[in-house]
Amino acid sequence: MRITSIEIYRYSRLVLDEFPRPAYSDTQALGSFRREGLLVRIRSELGTVSFGEVAPLFGRSRETLEEATLAIQNVLPTLAGMTLPRSFREWTEPDEFEDLPSSCRYGIEQAIYGLSAKESSVSLSKWLREDARDHVPVNALLNGSPDVVLQQARDAQSGGYGVFKLKVGSNRIDQEAQLVADVRSTIGPEAELRLDANRAWDYDRAVQFLSEIENQDIAYIEEPLSNPELLNRMARNASVPIALDESIPEILEQGKRLEEFAFACTAILKPTVIGGMATTIDLANRFSSIGVEPVITSSFETEVGHAGLVSLAAVISGSGWAAGLDTLRYFDADLPSEPIREANKISLYQNPDLSGLARVV
Repeated sequence: MRITSIEIYRYSRLVLDEFPRPAYSDTQALGSFRREGLLVRIRSELGTVSFGEVAPLFGRSRETLEEATLAIQNVLPTLAGMTLPRSFREWTEPDEFEDLPSSCRYGIEQAIYGLSAKESSVSLSKWLREDARDHVPVNALLNGSPDVVLQQARDAQSGGYGVFKLKVGSNRIDQEAQLVADVRSTIGPEAELRLDANRAWDYDRAVQFLSEIENQDIAYIEEPLSNPELLNRMARNASVPIALDESIPEILEQGKRLEEFAFACTAILKPTVIGGMATTIDLANRFSSIGVEPVITSSFETEVGHAGLVSLAAVISGSGWAAGLDTLRYFDADLPSEPIREANKISLYQNPDLSGLARVV
């Protein structure tokens, strides 16, 4: 079966103003911001349709949306007439994909893999791996002022969440430590609590913070140091396990050996940033083989890209830790047919309405 048509649409979605801007943006002030990207729609000879999302994230992706748009347009001749792989094991990446930006590779792979899965009458996750997990646990994302965070924690706990991820690093050390203690008190001793600092501190301030929360039973803290070269030292001396996030694209770009990072307990994998779906699966396998638990996490993709992330979370190696996919609730509702959310379970989003979007190609 072959690909017979490809269309690209540009979207702009509002992220609701109760969510603080991500820590890697220019400011963390409260306020709405727009998430822009591309939706790729491909069609097979039988008329089957599949979608992928290309959504470079400002401040994290190496490519801009304009660069991603041009790259997608340049690779279209390769896609037209492409024979669909019958399984992920048969997938051979075209040479033209080698220099594609990460967000482009993710979106195109998602569309191709999804179309192949539909032609095979299986879910994307089962197409990627026959023994894919049936359920994907998700952590609740806590971010904002202390009052907002504690209300989010109460709501999430009432909704059935057992894993929580708290953004830290915006306020004084004592304030952050108090918030961690308040969240722990709110969610109880049995819940898993993760922290994400987005490289907020120098070594001494990070040590101070970790010493103040060492009794709060923290699963891990993501990237606490502004100087990532000191992460290994911190992992040897801190009582709180260390997780990699921003370091992973740097590891890939600099060609470092993953074994040098076996000090980490967890690798946060953002597929649209680190090279797409196939690269993510390979990295998850490699991290898992050295004892580092892979965790799939979103980069504020919309429902389309998010569906691919859920599928990836169901197939990656490791014990299946809760994925960092609790971002859809911060979007507006421009696209109909939102995924059904029930506690911490997510159903896959399938068919976006493109009628109101500008077609690029």
